Amino acid sequence: MEKDKLLEYEKQIHTLSDDDKIKRELYLRKLALGEIAGPSTGYSSIDMPWLKFYQEEQIIEPLPKNMSAYDYLRILNNNNLNLPAIEFLGKQITYLELFKKINDTAKSLHALGVKPKDIVVIMLPACPEEAFLLYAIDQIGACANFIFPGTPLDEVNNILANFNSNKLFVFEEALLQPNELLNREDLDIVTLSLSPNQNIKASNVLSWQQFDELKQGVEMPIYKRDENDPLFIAKTGGSTGKPKNVVLSDKSFNLQVHQHLNTSQKYDIGDRWLRLWPIFSASAAVSSNHLPLCAGMLMIIDPVFEIEKVPEKVLKYRPSHMPFIASGLDIIINSPLIENESLSFMKSIGVGGEGITPDFEKRANQFLQKHNIEKCVRIGYGLTENGSGAAARFNEETNKFGSTGIPQLNTLISVFDPDTYEEMKYGEEGEICIISDAFMLGYYNDIENTNVVFKKHADGRVWLHSGDIGYIDEEGFLFITDRLKRVILLHCGNKVFPLDLEKMIEQIDGVEKAVVVPENDVEHPGYFVPCCFIVASRNYSEDELLKIINEDCLKHLPDYIRISSVYLRNELPRTQVGKIDLKLLKEETMKLSRKK
Repeated sequence: MEKDKLLEYEKQIHTLSDDDKIKRELYLRKLALGEIAGPSTGYSSIDMPWLKFYQEEQIIEPLPKNMSAYDYLRILNNNNLNLPAIEFLGKQITYLELFKKINDTAKSLHALGVKPKDIVVIMLPACPEEAFLLYAIDQIGACANFIFPGTPLDEVNNILANFNSNKLFVFEEALLQPNELLNREDLDIVTLSLSPNQNIKASNVLSWQQFDELKQGVEMPIYKRDENDPLFIAKTGGSTGKPKNVVLSDKSFNLQVHQHLNTSQKYDIGDRWLRLWPIFSASAAVSSNHLPLCAGMLMIIDPVFEIEKVPEKVLKYRPSHMPFIASGLDIIINSPLIENESLSFMKSIGVGGEGITPDFEKRANQFLQKHNIEKCVRIGYGLTENGSGAAARFNEETNKFGSTGIPQLNTLISVFDPDTYEEMKYGEEGEICIISDAFMLGYYNDIENTNVVFKKHADGRVWLHSGDIGYIDEEGFLFITDRLKRVILLHCGNKVFPLDLEKMIEQIDGVEKAVVVPENDVEHPGYFVPCCFIVASRNYSEDELLKIINEDCLKHLPDYIRISSVYLRNELPRTQVGKIDLKLLKEETMKLSRKK
């Protein structure tokens, strides 16, 4: 299709009504299945070839509209009220009890003075009270800002100031040392303790029990929440720079759940979902809290997350579903505790984030087969700015090796030239961009960076620019090849894509993990060269590995690509959400290069 005709057609698509868009998608599904004849344009945003992997009823299923996250949770569980909803420390509560806890918490929040649009800061370990607070805050029309439980108290103070918040929910143990939060007249603190014998005596502190008692005699005013009101402030991973505060709405939460429930992945009422981490991230709050509860599952919460103890918790709780980062699944794969155990009780294991190499994927699928898990590992791709998920593998049909699966329903993914915004054809690399109703509202008080990721293209549509490099094949499968922001520009003008190097280096016997980052080019000031941090199981020296790597570069890569330095480490630093902390590694290379 000629470019001018392509652009005109894309503009027409942009103006279609919701009903006409569904009719068009049903037509494209038949086209992709070969049920009707027609040409391919070669552009994923027009052809949407992945629709052949969805059923007609999934495509036409009405979206959740004009309702809060709490409303959606209630509607989906109207018939599940007597079923268990949450298990914590051996005790269960039903959905009926869950909704009462949420309503009581909303009354106490109202009595504490929380008003619509207020931001409530929450720093708790994984516990049921997180869910009570999230949905109670939703009922009141306020916004929840969950932060990592290990956040230093001086940073907590800064967060309260930055978000103009005067309400803090925190685990009591974090406040035991002297700190400036206590006795602040402008701040209300509610503490929760796993060791209830400890009580902090301060004029502005209530225990959770005292907070709960505030509900007595309170009548909640009716607040009609808009689906585009801010509900949750999530933190980006922070792997390539300072984490940003992503504002997500009720619409983001609900659409993400809708997309998950309308796939071939069997999320059945009564399934057991294991959550081991607090809900301070979008993936934890949306995909590992809102999803299992909306699906009528039993969400099992364990308050102590120690990654090395994940195998014993899997055997203890016997979950039907469990999400991981790659490093967590790797511990299970290599665990002697699991070696001779059947895991047939597990229906799905989901993996997102970085670290999914071809070797890891092979080992993961071999592990699943050996331990009687019929399904393949569920690899997915998403962004905090999109509420979490954007693409995934849901079944054997969508289990294409090396890919991150297909776009979710109501999510459009395509690849564009990062400089010209010209759409690339199948198999051509470019920046991955997304259109979805689950978009964030924006970065909190940061219009400048919001406008960096949201770009209006020539067709009139606003695309979320991911910063990831990849391509889409003719069947609609998405492949991630690198991070746009991780491109290393050499003095000769050529570019090095770290992921290509990392994949090659991780094929070396004994190399467990390789991360390539830039360091200063001492011969050409102002430019950079690639260096590599490596975790190895064999007793290599840094010089020995450097020689092996550059010999491989000579064989497989252009002659301008060479590693300048190798740094061996026992482990690599990670951000709060478990991703490799590239920013910290870059800072370390700057210090190391100055010593050379």
